[in-house]
Amino acid sequence: MKKHIDLELIAIFGGGLLFNFLFWNEGLGLNLLIHTLFIFAIVFVKKEHYTDKKTLIIGFSHLLAALLVVFNHSILNIFGYYLTLIVWIGFTYAKQIKSIFTALLSGFLQLAWSPISLVKKLITIKIGNFAIKPIFRPIKYLIIPVFAVIFFSIIYTIANPVFAKYGETLMINISNFITDVFSFIFGDLSFARFLHVVLGILFTAGILLCFKENGLEKIDAAASDDLTRKRKNKSTPSFVHELKSI
Repeated sequence: MKKHIDLELIAIFGGGLLFNFLFWNEGLGLNLLIHTLFIFAIVFVKKEHYTDKKTLIIGFSHLLAALLVVFNHSILNIFGYYLTLIVWIGFTYAKQIKSIFTALLSGFLQLAWSPISLVKKLITIKIGNFAIKPIFRPIKYLIIPVFAVIFFSIIYTIANPVFAKYGETLMINISNFITDVFSFIFGDLSFARFLHVVLGILFTAGILLCFKENGLEKIDAAASDDLTRKRKNKSTPSFVHELKSI
């Protein structure tokens, strides 16, 4: 049986390496445009993306934002670049969305969901008779306790100066230990740069892997484009009523 190469995974890990090469200790300019062209190349490979007019229009507006950063890398242009990127991601993977604000939230959720999307992608990999899924199975039982410990540690740190002092010392020691072990294994590669590569991989995964549990698309598609007058219920508190309307 012929094994098919997962091009999405190659693009995700390749995108992480490119992200690190372009942005590690570098300013934003031409490298941002190069990365945008790379994103376009891997997204518009799929026919459903490059045949959709809305996706193309928002995509070219994002490309224009990247060009503006090259000519004038002001904070406003950089903000516009990332804003158009998130909106473009939202429209690309949720084509029924009509509102820019909903697309912005949808794109942000997709990027935030990228670690889980990547794990779901990785557990489907099989190399011969070897499957990665059993390796990830015990990890899920560690994630919740670790986040719980971190959450309550932050609360106790804020509330108790003595705990904060010991907590800071513990975190410094853990950080130094991880850095020493990492330096011993990987030699000249710094732990900070490794995290930068991971960030690039997750960023690329957030762009490539669709956030399938997207209820925003259904809600926005069901909303009417026509303005209708609705009388306010006097028995309903004004703030709650307005919040529900929004």
